Amino acid sequence: MANFSLGKADILRKAMAKKQESLLLEMEKDFIDGCINNGFDESLAKEIYELIKKFAGYGFNKAHSIAYGLLAYQMAYLKANYQLCFYVSLLNGTIGNQHKTSEYIDECRKKQISLLYPSIFYPTNNFIIDNQKIRFPLSAIKGISYSVANNIEQELKNGTFKDYFDFIARMSLYKINHKQFEALIDAGALDDFGINRTTLRNCLDDALNYSELIKVEVDNQIKIDLNLISPPIMQRYKDDKIDVARKEKDVLGFNLGTNPIVDIKEKYRINVFPLIKLKEASYINKGFGQIIKVKQHRTKNGKLMAFVAINDETSTLDLVIMPSLYAKIMNYLAVGNYLYFSGKKDNEDSCLADKIELFKEEVL
Repeated sequence: MANFSLGKADILRKAMAKKQESLLLEMEKDFIDGCINNGFDESLAKEIYELIKKFAGYGFNKAHSIAYGLLAYQMAYLKANYQLCFYVSLLNGTIGNQHKTSEYIDECRKKQISLLYPSIFYPTNNFIIDNQKIRFPLSAIKGISYSVANNIEQELKNGTFKDYFDFIARMSLYKINHKQFEALIDAGALDDFGINRTTLRNCLDDALNYSELIKVEVDNQIKIDLNLISPPIMQRYKDDKIDVARKEKDVLGFNLGTNPIVDIKEKYRINVFPLIKLKEASYINKGFGQIIKVKQHRTKNGKLMAFVAINDETSTLDLVIMPSLYAKIMNYLAVGNYLYFSGKKDNEDSCLADKIELFKEEVL
C-alpha cells in the first residue's frame, strides 16, 4: 500500500513485534504519504495504520484465539466436574517446580481436596488418586530421584516392609545414602510405620549399622539375613512441631501437613494473602509470617539493621529492616515469633519493610 521497500517494511514489522511505540509513530507519516502517493484515500491509510498500532499493542491470531478459548472452556469444565483428575494432571506437570506445586496445593486445600503424604508403600513417580484423595509421589521429594522410587517399588515385590529397620536394611542394598533416607523421613514417606519423624531420624544411624551387620555374601552377591541378629531397641524422642514442619518444607518446598502457622491463622482468623501470592505484588499492604532466621548487619555509618527471613505454609520471604525501624523492634525479632508486616517489594523474594508488628499468640 505504501510502496515501502522490503527492508523498510521489515523495520515496520519489527517495530510492531517489539512494541516500539516511538518508531511506530515515526513511521506513521511515511506510511500515510506512501499510501496517498500510491492512489489510496488518506482516510483509509489512517484507518489501516491505526490497526497496525493496535496490533502492535496486542495482536492475536484468530486461530490462536479460538484454540485458547476452546482449551479454556474444556479446562473449566474439567475443573468444575472432575476436580481430582484435573489437579492431578496439573501437579504432574509441575514436578520439580516447587513454586507452582505450592500454588496448586494451596488451591487444592481451598477446594477441600485431601492430600496424602508420599509413602514408601506407594512408590509412584507421579501424583495419583488414592481413595478420592491425591497422593504425592516420592519423586516430588528433594533429592529423591526416579531411580530411588523405582528401586523401592522393585523391593516391595519381594514382600512388604515389616518395620523401619526392615526397610532401611533392605533398601541399603540399593545404595540409598544417609541424606536420601533423611529426606524420605522428613517428607513423611515413612509415617506409615506409626513412629514420629524425630525418632526415625535419631535412630537412622543405628538402623544403618544394623544393616551392615546383617549383610552376607551369597554367590558373589551381597544380601541381608534378618535372622543373624535382632534389630536394635528403638529409643523414642518427642517431635518439635516447628522443627518437623521446617524440615518437611525443606524437602517438599511447602508444608503438606498442618503447619503451626495454619492453626494460628484459623484460630485467630488472620485473613491475609499467603506469601506465595504476596510475592507477585509490588507493595505488600499486610502480610503475616513466622521468623525463621535473623541476621544483624551494621551499616557504613555504624547503625544496626537486619535481614529477617519469614515463612508461612506456602513460601519464604526476606524482610529488609532499616536502622530506624530496627531500633524500635529489635527486641522481639527472634526465631519462632510471628509478625505482621508491610513494605515495598525489592524483588520476588525480598521486601523492604516499612512496618513490623509482633503477633502475640495466646495459649493454643
